Amino acid sequence: MPIIKQLIALRRKAGLTREEFFDYHYQVHGALSKGPSPSETPLKYFQTHFLDTAYHVDPSRKIPNTHPAWAFNDGLTELYFSSEEHMMQNFASEWVSTKVGPDGANFSDFSAVMPMFVREEVVPLTAIESATSTRERSFVGMYFVALSDVQHSGEKNGEMIDRFTSLLKQYASTGVLDLVVNAPTEVGFDLSAYFGGGRSIPSYYVFMIVLRGKESVSAVRKVQGIFEDEYVGVLDLPATWIGFGERAVVLDQSEGIEFDLKRQPYKME
Repeated sequence: MPIIKQLIALRRKAGLTREEFFDYHYQVHGALSKGPSPSETPLKYFQTHFLDTAYHVDPSRKIPNTHPAWAFNDGLTELYFSSEEHMMQNFASEWVSTKVGPDGANFSDFSAVMPMFVREEVVPLTAIESATSTRERSFVGMYFVALSDVQHSGEKNGEMIDRFTSLLKQYASTGVLDLVVNAPTEVGFDLSAYFGGGRSIPSYYVFMIVLRGKESVSAVRKVQGIFEDEYVGVLDLPATWIGFGERAVVLDQSEGIEFDLKRQPYKME
């Protein structure tokens, strides 16, 4: 399993429709993901395009029902690297610095970009082995859980993950296929500086919930509500949010999967 994973939530830049953002993100930016060599190319690359998202009220605005200024994310990027050295080679390469990096300004609102490094762990929901890593397309919920106390212990975080897993089994077992926990981790690279600084990013646990389809969203939302009621004293609710969309592989060096326009989320014939 890759030991380094970069996860980035994105909002489309001003002037683009969501459809225009989706097309550019996958068809143009996705096509740039394969560099001249394996060291300049992520080991694996996935994009998720959101069908819908939900946020909590921003209490700092003092206006009823106000969304956070960074809300309304349109998509998500997941980049996997075989090692920290591979990740550093990729970011330092001429291909990324002259081609991939500058292209972000053509589709992304940098004021809302949310980059983070995480470690990935598949949490068993059934006795059947998870097939998440081999799925080229899937419908997912991406639940960004922000903690109010960044010093919350690893043991307590484990209890939190166990409780969320238990609630999924209790209330959404027929609609949920897999659960992947992306836990925050530190590496020797400042992602905030790479993306131009901006606001401080909370310490997120990102639960990727693989669903049978859109019909399972209501069950996951029920689980979300129960979970947040139980952990209200632990969570930073104004920063916590959830998005639902289709996740597709852009490329996968480990499986020999090359970029293909036909795999664009929601574009399959």
